[in-house]
Amino acid sequence: MTPGLRSAALLVAFTPLGALAQDRAALDARFDSELRPLLEQRCLECHGDRAKKGGLDLRAWTSGAFARGELGALAEMQRRLEAGEMPPPERERPAREELERALAWIGAALRDGAAIDPGRVSLRRLTRLEYRNTVRDLFGLALDLEERLPADPVGAGFDTLGDLQLLSPLLLERYLELAEEIAARAVPSAATIDLLRPASAFVGGDELEVGGVEARGLYSHGEFELEVSLPRAGRYRLELRGSGDQAGPEAPRLELRAAQRALGAVSFASRRAELETQTLEVELPAGPVRLAAEFANDYYRPEEPDRGARDRNVYLASWHLRGPLDAPPRSAFQRSCVDRADGGGERAREEVVRDLLERAWRRPPERADVERVLSLAPADATADEALRRAIEAALVSPRFLFRPEGLAESAVAEDGGVGLALDGYELATRLSYFVWASAPDDALRAAAARGELATADGLRRELRRLLRDVRASALVEGFAAQWLQLGRLEEAAPDEERFPHFDRALRRSMRQETELFFEALLREDRPLEELVAAEFGFVDERLARHYGLEGVRGPQFRRVALPSGERGGILAHASILTLTSNPARTSPVKRGKWILEVLLDAPPPPPPPEAGALAEDPESALLPLRERLARHRRDPSCASCHVRMDALGFALEAYGPTGQRRARDEAGPIDPKGELPDGRAVVDLAGLRAVLLEGVSLERAALRALFVYALGRELTATDEPLLARALETLATRRAAGEERTLRTLIEVVATSEAFRRRSAEDRR
Repeated sequence: MTPGLRSAALLVAFTPLGALAQDRAALDARFDSELRPLLEQRCLECHGDRAKKGGLDLRAWTSGAFARGELGALAEMQRRLEAGEMPPPERERPAREELERALAWIGAALRDGAAIDPGRVSLRRLTRLEYRNTVRDLFGLALDLEERLPADPVGAGFDTLGDLQLLSPLLLERYLELAEEIAARAVPSAATIDLLRPASAFVGGDELEVGGVEARGLYSHGEFELEVSLPRAGRYRLELRGSGDQAGPEAPRLELRAAQRALGAVSFASRRAELETQTLEVELPAGPVRLAAEFANDYYRPEEPDRGARDRNVYLASWHLRGPLDAPPRSAFQRSCVDRADGGGERAREEVVRDLLERAWRRPPERADVERVLSLAPADATADEALRRAIEAALVSPRFLFRPEGLAESAVAEDGGVGLALDGYELATRLSYFVWASAPDDALRAAAARGELATADGLRRELRRLLRDVRASALVEGFAAQWLQLGRLEEAAPDEERFPHFDRALRRSMRQETELFFEALLREDRPLEELVAAEFGFVDERLARHYGLEGVRGPQFRRVALPSGERGGILAHASILTLTSNPARTSPVKRGKWILEVLLDAPPPPPPPEAGALAEDPESALLPLRERLARHRRDPSCASCHVRMDALGFALEAYGPTGQRRARDEAGPIDPKGELPDGRAVVDLAGLRAVLLEGVSLERAALRALFVYALGRELTATDEPLLARALETLATRRAAGEERTLRTLIEVVATSEAFRRRSAEDRR
């Protein structure tokens, strides 16, 4: 986009709503002078008269009224014109003023004063993350659900879409089992206390026999990992049985850690065939924990005269985890509910069940619901037994497993909006699951009961409180990980011969860097631009070594300043660079596609049937990657998508397949330069950042992702005014001096008409 066009796009984006909410007749009259000339002179040849490329026929676009109804096509046209993709490079470029007029009309049409349709959202079921967090906040329990519940289906990049969240018989059976287990843990008895005493063991096996048993040899900086799920935080005993090859002044030592936290170390002074057991008592958190033992003091002196004293190694035969060793503390749930029900008689028991149902079902229950749940316990049941039955009933109810809306009469919008207003409890539920991936807390339900969420100020006040809470970290695990496609990092498989240093620990550090970075942007309310242009990052020793950064020691992550122009922002994160590479080489195509999909809100269309794959014949394989892609683009069916995608991807060629900075590859010196359809050159990370930060594409991409995640439905062409209005709100606030931050975007989404209403079709 030329500087003039960028200014025009920003002018449209930052024009106040009142200036754009003009009479439709006047807008339609402007069509003939602002958009129609461009369509007739530049577009009809490919989209109507001789062909219908992309399935778009513009012959019917003869009036402003018709064009205003083609929201999806208008939005796509806007993106293509802003990016300089249309008209295509081989066609004569229109004058700058002509493009500015066209963009101004499209922007005004997308921001037309029509009411925003909230769209129809299917009944939404709790995702695996939401179920885990809700149980944590209700009962103070940590559950590992990776193996207990199936993965949630994903659509439009997220697992929150109601249309996909079915309830199979198998899933229902799992919910029943979990409800029984949660009730037993929340209200423990002598019969269920053993649930809190698991034992985990490992017996090594790389076909190495030590002392008559199989063992795993750990050489150099080798490590072994054990994943466990702990029922609660407490003191545990680690028992490691092993031995070593003794060399040098020290015995072989294993350093133990949980995630990135150091736990201590054990040493094996015995010779290889003489196994010994070393123990260590440690404090561990509840839930899934990844334990690791790393050989920490490698020693190799080939010149040593004594052959048996040249090489120090360690051998691990078994690993046991026992505990918790301490008595379980009484949870907040037990203190507030169990104790009250125990000593207060029938009335207290009824109050406890009513409170439980309100918190689990996220709105006050009817009296009949409370009586029905109370009746499930036998007449001679103790208070504990009755409460366990109530918990089981609450957790298998559709009112817990799903997020129903329309249980109470909703008001028809009186401000010209479309659809039905959510009541306070429905809005509280949407808000808390958006930010916390968990149920509303007492304060949020109280605000709903007082009617405070019906006002923009009240909603905004509660949203800001939720964002300050530690539970807002769910936006990293739930939203950011899916938006940035971090799950694909687990599927990445760099070639073992070319990248022998790449292992599970490095993969884990890569992902944690990106998660910590995103959380810092969110917690510190930093500008959205820093998503791609920050000058700081988070590294541990392993990742720092991978990046070539000096002075970082130990497994703990710490914040560091990064070399200007080389690192900073997610584009240079090893996680992103690795998940967008092939096993043995980089992939400008995958990297460019990721940028278009995630950061520019311009995903390329699926390749046409006639589009061929990148040539892999012996002759082509000898060519540099840039030349092979240039040949690929000569195919007309491939060129339209690859011309921009490849240019963006080539700008990251200075980073290898696992994200390390490089100056050369197998073909010679790196050339990190691409050319966009409008002729602009994009050179290295700095040039790519400049492209991403011009206009409002980054904002629009983030907003689209947030809307899909929060609303639980895919956005369609009818939602283009929703995005346009949200961008306009951001522009107005920015013009008033507010920073454009992630928190600001979240606030715009949560206060939008689509978030606060539901479709009138959903009236019960």
